Amino acid sequence: PAYPTELDDSSRFDGRGKVEIHLAVPAGVAVPERWTVTFTPAVARLGGERAVGRRVEVTSGPTVEIDDVQLGAYTVRASAGDMESEPYEFELRKPDEVDVVFPLTLRERGYISGRVVDARGTPVAGLAVHLLAQRGEFRREVKTDASGTYTFPKVPDGDYRVRVGSPEAALAAVEDLSFVAPSAHLRDLSTPLMGTLNVRVVDENGVGLTGVKVQGLGLASGAFELLTGPDGRASVGPCVGGDLKLYASDPTAGNGDAQLHFHPDEGPGEIEIRLRR
Repeated sequence: PAYPTELDDSSRFDGRGKVEIHLAVPAGVAVPERWTVTFTPAVARLGGERAVGRRVEVTSGPTVEIDDVQLGAYTVRASAGDMESEPYEFELRKPDEVDVVFPLTLRERGYISGRVVDARGTPVAGLAVHLLAQRGEFRREVKTDASGTYTFPKVPDGDYRVRVGSPEAALAAVEDLSFVAPSAHLRDLSTPLMGTLNVRVVDENGVGLTGVKVQGLGLASGAFELLTGPDGRASVGPCVGGDLKLYASDPTAGNGDAQLHFHPDEGPGEIEIRLRR
């Protein structure tokens, strides 16, 4: 069809078009039998508000023609298994809405790593670290190792937020990043002083109770749960210092609670909860 020489911005995105994508893979890697193309509206670009998100499953080899695409501004990405392409932004608009051809190259997804230390610079082991997509449902949780290091493997490119502790109550400054494979190593994330809290649950006669659920809450540490082991003992850590309240309940032995002000710099905390019927 013939179009006027000058089109206003809105009319450029009226209608539908066609896109042709050619998939490339690294040397020595076979073209996957099945791969996916994902179209996402590029909301920051002119025409992004007209775009309609779409996901296309491809089983026809390395080239695919996608018809009936709403005109607009898009970010498109190909993915297959643990590989994906870099995001590609384009505008599908008049008068070129049927001649858009571009390649996408698959590559292995990358990883994000970093380290968590306390206020003294000591590595914090066993602490949960969360990776949350700033858009979409992607989220993962890992624990720091003995050196305070955490690693999120096979991460798709995108915008993320890293939170230490629970997703709702971060123990360190929140870290935002725009990730592009192959890797990103973040600055050290610093928490308040942390330590181990040892808990023992006993009955009215002072006998340790195994298998009792203990719930704890602290203004700084947030909520936590643990289950007692042999002799009624359990530990929680790393745990932030401050005022803590713990509650335990057992169908036979009854209920009990205890409070303490935990000072991690003074060593492990010790608390006993005595249950009474």
